[in-house]
Amino acid sequence: MAERDCGRQGWAQEPVVFEVGVSRKKPENIRHKENPCPFCDVPGLTDIFRREGDRIWLMNKYRTLQRTVQTVVIESADHTGDISTYGREENRGVFRFAVGCFYQMLADPRFASVVMFKNYGPLSGGSLLHPHLQIVGFEQANAYAHVGPENFGGIEVYTGPDVAVTLSDHPVMGFVEINVGIDAAGLADAAAPVGEKSLAAAPDAPAAAGEKAGAPYATDRRRAGEEPCAPLAAAAQGGASSPVASQRLSPRAWDVARGKAVRRDEVPDPALFMPWKPAGMPRPFCAGPARRVDALADAAHVACRYLLTEHHGGGCTSYNLFFYPVGDKLWLKAMPRWVTSPYCIGYGITQVNYGPYMEDVRATLAAELSAYCAR
Repeated sequence: MAERDCGRQGWAQEPVVFEVGVSRKKPENIRHKENPCPFCDVPGLTDIFRREGDRIWLMNKYRTLQRTVQTVVIESADHTGDISTYGREENRGVFRFAVGCFYQMLADPRFASVVMFKNYGPLSGGSLLHPHLQIVGFEQANAYAHVGPENFGGIEVYTGPDVAVTLSDHPVMGFVEINVGIDAAGLADAAAPVGEKSLAAAPDAPAAAGEKAGAPYATDRRRAGEEPCAPLAAAAQGGASSPVASQRLSPRAWDVARGKAVRRDEVPDPALFMPWKPAGMPRPFCAGPARRVDALADAAHVACRYLLTEHHGGGCTSYNLFFYPVGDKLWLKAMPRWVTSPYCIGYGITQVNYGPYMEDVRATLAAELSAYCAR
C-alpha cells in the first residue's frame, strides 16, 4: 500500500506564544460567581482609550499572548447583561461603539491582522461574566489565513435592506453557525480621528547589529518611505486591497498573509508598542453605515437569543461571536458552544447537521428575524 502524505501545505505560520504565568493571575467569575468583578469596579480601571456612557474601551490588564495588543470593550454596567437581553437601542449603542473601536484598530498599520470576538458562558473560553468583547491586534500572525468566503455562505435565512443572514454549509468549527453580513462601505471612516492622523507612530526600536541608530527597524520601513502594512483580511482571501483602505501590502505583510513563516528576529518586540494607544476619538458613523451597524446589532440580538433560549431545546449555555472584515463586507458569526468535536480538534474535520434539522433552524430564525427586524 502506498504511503500517504499526511502533511498539510500552507500551515507555515509560527504559533502565537501563550503566557501561562499571566493567565494564572486572571480573575474568574463565570464558574465562581462569588469572585469580585474587575469590570464593575469602574474607578479601578486603567489604560482607558475611550468611554461613551457605561461603554468603555481599554487595554486588557492580563495580556496572555506575545506579539499582540489585547484590548477589551466593556459593553454595559449591567454585570449580567448580554446582547441577547439588551433593549434595541442599548444593543445598537454597544455595536456602534465596538465596531468603531474595531475599525480604528484595523486602521493601525503596525498590525498584521486585528480580530474582534465575544465569549459568553462557561464553554466559550471566557473567564469573566460581565459582558465584554475583545479586540486583539496581531503584530505577526494573519488571523484570517484559514477563513474564506465559503465559510459565510450557505442556507439563506433572511435578507433585509441592510443585512443578510445565512447558516454555514462550510462552517469554521461545525454543526450550526449563524452568519450575519453587512456592507462595510464607510465603516472605516470612523477609524480616522477628527483632526489627527489615524494612529500615533510607533516608538523607535533599538538599533540592531549593523543598523544605524534611529533607523527604521527591519520589519517596518514606513519611515523610510515604503508602503504601509495594511490589515490583512482581504489578503487572506487572495485579494489585493485592504478591507479598510486601498493600501498595498508590504512584502512582509504578504508573507504573513500567505502563511509564510517570519523569522523571530525580524519581528519587533511587543514591548516597543506598549503602552499602545489610539490617537484621538473616532468620528461617529454617518447615516448609511450607522443604519447598517444597527441592522447587524438587531440580527445579532435575535441570533444570540435563539442560541440561548431555543437551540437544542434551550440547552445551549454558551456562545461565541466572531467578526470578519472580509473584502467589502463585515461578517459576524454566532456559534453555539459545546464540548468541541474530536474530529475538529484532531483532524480539522468540520460537520454540519443533517438537512431537516437545519431547515427547522432556518425557519425558526427566519420568522424571528422578520418579526424583530421589521419593527
